[in-house]
Amino acid sequence: MVGSRRVKVQSGELQTSTGTLDEGLDEYADWEEEREMERVACEEEDFMPPKIMLISSKVPKAEYVPNIIRRDDPSIIPILYDHEHATFDDILEEIEKKLTAYRKGCKIWNMLIFCQV
Repeated sequence: MVGSRRVKVQSGELQTSTGTLDEGLDEYADWEEEREMERVACEEEDFMPPKIMLISSKVPKAEYVPNIIRRDDPSIIPILYDHEHATFDDILEEIEKKLTAYRKGCKIWNMLIFCQV
């Protein structure tokens, strides 16, 4: 489960970010490169666009959902995360890891967040 033993960040530990126009251009170039990598990865005939399903630990019997989902559609990538401790960065890191395992260079095409209020 993503973030199950993470310590929450204290407010004093947060960093502020500042950027320049050059950094923005570099990010655009990176985006263009990533877009091209995704196009190449997705042009094969057998490619099924990935769908991410984020599953909160607050959902009853959440640990069973990934097994049920995988039977119906192999392009659905379930990610179970700890509602109390997982940070946004933890979840993004796990998504990136799972997408790379699914098909290097592909991006999310659909996402479902399964949680309980």
